[in-house]
Amino acid sequence: MDDRLGGKGSERAANALRAALERGRFIEYHDVLFAHQPEEVVDGYTDDFLLRMASEVAGLRDKEFDAAVRGMKYRDFVTASERAYVADKVPGTPSVAVDGRLLDTRLWDGLFDAATLPMVIRTGGLVAAARSTS
Repeated sequence: MDDRLGGKGSERAANALRAALERGRFIEYHDVLFAHQPEEVVDGYTDDFLLRMASEVAGLRDKEFDAAVRGMKYRDFVTASERAYVADKVPGTPSVAVDGRLLDTRLWDGLFDAATLPMVIRTGGLVAAARSTS
């Protein structure tokens, strides 16, 4: 995750997000981290930063959460996720794959626009996935 830029911030952030998931606060914490993300060239996801941001999410911080963040409690999960990312030969983030097939990068913006999403689903090979979840 951090190979291109060095550091361990992405691993720490993934661990902290996994800890937030355990507490039922993943979405709220993700939104706070996304809104305050440090520059990519800085290893800004320090434990202190992650805990400071967690303080903005009601009911997230306590001794257990802080210990999970500082102690990398979910290191195995983070390592397994990184191995899967490398094994899938994902070119970078963001990337979108469905059934093991990467979505063409020219279609990514269309995923977030209600007017173009149906076209992306049709042309991006997402039709089968969309049908299977309906």
